[in-house]
Amino acid sequence: MFISIILTSVSAQPQIEQTLITMEEAISRALKINNQVKASEYAVKRANWNKKNAWTQILPVISLNTQYTWIDDSTFALRDFSRYFQDPSLPFRIQQTVFQSSFFTYFNLSVPIFNLVLINRISRANIGEEMAEDLNESARRVIMFQVISGYLNVLKRKDIYSLQKEYLELSRLNYEKAERLYEAGRYSK
Repeated sequence: MFISIILTSVSAQPQIEQTLITMEEAISRALKINNQVKASEYAVKRANWNKKNAWTQILPVISLNTQYTWIDDSTFALRDFSRYFQDPSLPFRIQQTVFQSSFFTYFNLSVPIFNLVLINRISRANIGEEMAEDLNESARRVIMFQVISGYLNVLKRKDIYSLQKEYLELSRLNYEKAERLYEAGRYSK
């Protein structure tokens, strides 16, 4: 079934532009430019990213740490001196195994084996994604209903307008007929 509607747009100039569109075109236009639909689509994308982020919390975490220590010459000489002469007034003691420069590197691997917080986070992310998809579908359906309702109202008003024009024309013809009959003396006032 092909139904068309005439949209009239009036600008600041006296020109009037009319465009015929079908109901399907009106629905597709409304779904493309409606901010509620765009916001609900963004909410679906955000829920999807939240779900992915929740799953990444289960992955193992590897960290690499490196430390470099360098002791200046005077402190190093103090260590050598304290080897032979122990001064009780020194507030610190440097061990003899300390080198002037040293490196320290290690890997750290942490793997969550069982963490209810992570499982709960994944569950909430899945539910959030489903809810966002349902809200998106609901927003799309509401917009489609509003467009279809408005489209059908325009068609109904258009039909009512054409019927009123026909009734007006019939009333005018009946009035002219009544005038002619009155002038002919067949009707009284």
